[in-house]
Parts: sequence; structure tokens; C-alpha cells
Amino acid sequence: MQARIVPVKLPDGTVLHYKTYMEHLYTYDNKGNMSTDLFKQWFADTVNQMYKHTYTYNEQNKMTLDFWQKWIGGPWRDYYKDTFTYNKQHSMLLHLRQAASGTTWINVWQAVYVYGAANNLVSETTQNWDGQYWENYDRTMYAYNANNLQVGHTDEYWKDGTWHNGLRPSPRR
Repeated sequence: MQARIVPVKLPDGTVLHYKTYMEHLYTYDNKGNMSTDLFKQWFADTVNQMYKHTYTYNEQNKMTLDFWQKWIGGPWRDYYKDTFTYNKQHSMLLHLRQAASGTTWINVWQAVYVYGAANNLVSETTQNWDGQYWENYDRTMYAYNANNLQVGHTDEYWKDGTWHNGLRPSPRR
């Protein structure tokens, strides 16, 4: 466990400095895959919050589910779940993030992966859920030479119905 000093500014302008501690505790399944990650965080020597990740894997030991729960002074609550799907070559096709809302799961964002004939990653597109439709957010396009070695990539972001070169000027989500 490693301590850090965290400044906290109060509404009256007073700045307090708290020690914060973070700790991860892991468990593994019989195939050596991480099955849980318990993340604890302390402020001022009191456990402030905890997150628990529970992981599920397929027969090829590829993660198919990352189920998040959150604890802040009460019972564990469902928080997020990330679902991963793969092609026949075991390369990721989709990473879907959903947030808990009561007893239902609400789409948040997804990353869609497209591969070429040699199973080289050609594009990675991130889309946000607007409540009805997936909206493009950003993407990376990859280029390869005749030996299937990656020779470059281009980052683009979606704005006003078209792709623009470069990284998005604002924070991700």
C-alpha cells in the first residue's frame, strides 16, 4: 500500500491535505487468469470507496466480461460491465461498456474492431450511446506493409457528421 498526499479545497478556500492509500488485491482461477481485482482507496485513514472487478473468460482464456461493483459505505452496488466478443481468430471484435441503472443496464460506449485478410487490425472505432443510436466518437486506422508489419496509423475524430484528422481536442467521455 502506497500513501499519497491529496489536497482538498473546501468551499471557504481552506486547503486540507489528506493521506490517501490505494491497494489492489487479486485472485486467480485454476488457469492462471485473474478472476477478481478488489481496489480499495482510503482518505484520512478511513476506507472511502472500493471497486470490485469480477472477470469471466472463454475457452481460449480471452476475457469476455469485466463486471464492476462499487462500495461506498454500504452494500456492493452494480456499477459497470464491459463485455468483449471475439472472431474465429480470437481477435477482439467488440468492447461494450454498460452502466447499471437500478436493475437494468444502459449502454454507455463501445469500441468496434475491424480486421483485414491477415487478421491485422485495420480500424478501431469508438462510439457513444445517445439513448437511441450509436454516435461515432473517434477512430484509429492502421496501415501495414506487404510483410503484415504495422507501418503507421491515423487518428481521427467525428464532428458534424464527418471524420477529422487528429486527436479530439476535448476529454474522452
